[in-house]
Amino acid sequence: MDSRFVILLLTIVAILPEVKNIKNSIRPATATEALAIAIIQVYKKLYTLGALISPEKIVGVKYSDTISVEDITIRLGCTSFLNCSEPKLHINYFQGDDFFGIYIYHLAVPIRSTDRIKPIALAPYEDFNVQQCTLVTWHAEDGFSDWPMAATKVLLLDRSVCKKWNWNIPAQQICFQNPHLLAILGREDVGASIICDGYLRGIMAHSSTDNDLTEIIDLYFFETNTKSF
Repeated sequence: MDSRFVILLLTIVAILPEVKNIKNSIRPATATEALAIAIIQVYKKLYTLGALISPEKIVGVKYSDTISVEDITIRLGCTSFLNCSEPKLHINYFQGDDFFGIYIYHLAVPIRSTDRIKPIALAPYEDFNVQQCTLVTWHAEDGFSDWPMAATKVLLLDRSVCKKWNWNIPAQQICFQNPHLLAILGREDVGASIICDGYLRGIMAHSSTDNDLTEIIDLYFFETNTKSF
């Protein structure tokens, strides 16, 4: 038997038990998990997510180049899109990155940390040994009319593993696995955050899914190579 096939088979077998443990683990996000999660509203009708990475900066999904500062409002400290009574925040300006497909929003007034709102630090190192992370996103299934935020465990995978599954991951992206992820996502550019060991590791920006794998923007790679944060 081809040795390369044996290695691939062993890799898949090693991952499958962990995947089994995270199946059907979708649940409402807790207030602690949502501390840094930002609800971003564009054009008064389009909702997406981002993450507060400093008292005055939020990272989120890049849309068109035609939106203006006046088109964007942000809320923090909520666990639901529509049932959120927190005040709307405004931004001074935002920066877009076409290569990574993200925006960096600069708040007009810096945020003070509270028991409901707190910035999250970017991962200071690239570690795939701590594979099980938390994805914080929204739950867009029928019957969830208020769009509550949801959380689920995902497996962060080394690029080499993804490539062995015929998934060619670009340098600026990493991939994770959760077989039931698309059951809760309305689309794949939601700005959902991947949190590993208390650090923000990635964000879903114009992602794609295939064979239960989803690619996301690697914020560690972004910060290391651009210093834009």
